[in-house]
Amino acid sequence: MHRLTGHKRIVWSVKFSPDGIQLASASFDFTMKLWNVADGKLVWDNKAHKETVVDIAFSQDGKLLASTSDDKTIKIWNVAERKLMKTMKVAEHVQAVAFSPDDKSILTGGRDKPLIGEFLQEIFGASKFNPGVSARLWDVETGALLQTFSSHGNDVQDVAYSHDGFWISTASADKTVDVWRLNK
Repeated sequence: MHRLTGHKRIVWSVKFSPDGIQLASASFDFTMKLWNVADGKLVWDNKAHKETVVDIAFSQDGKLLASTSDDKTIKIWNVAERKLMKTMKVAEHVQAVAFSPDDKSILTGGRDKPLIGEFLQEIFGASKFNPGVSARLWDVETGALLQTFSSHGNDVQDVAYSHDGFWISTASADKTVDVWRLNK
């Protein structure tokens, strides 16, 4: 149907809006773009991140879009107004994001250790004896950190919510998947 061109480097992530009208893309060129699916036109070229935009996620109602970046931020955007709503800062690269089914929280995953820990991990491999913070649960409205998860011995590559919102899951480079029960 369309080939969407405009990114200058590797595209890391694409996500359809819940209504299927728009498609968001995130790239190594530090941009996040929003496209009209019907005609392939670029409708928003977001250059707010200072480093690679690694992952993106639409809220279930399609009103919000979350972006994660190597600039150690998670940004939440109002899609209709194309306006920044919140920025959350973290100590490491963030490479995965998902909205809860009720759109009240987001789950993020990424590197599990600071730079020296990542260096040692490259030399010695993943270690359950030295877990780092590899996933975080955030309040969308306030941007407050609600909970951290530190059971993996390596980076979290992806995160997910169950459809009922009672469970979350983290997928790690340590070759494991963790499932967590949320208290509601």
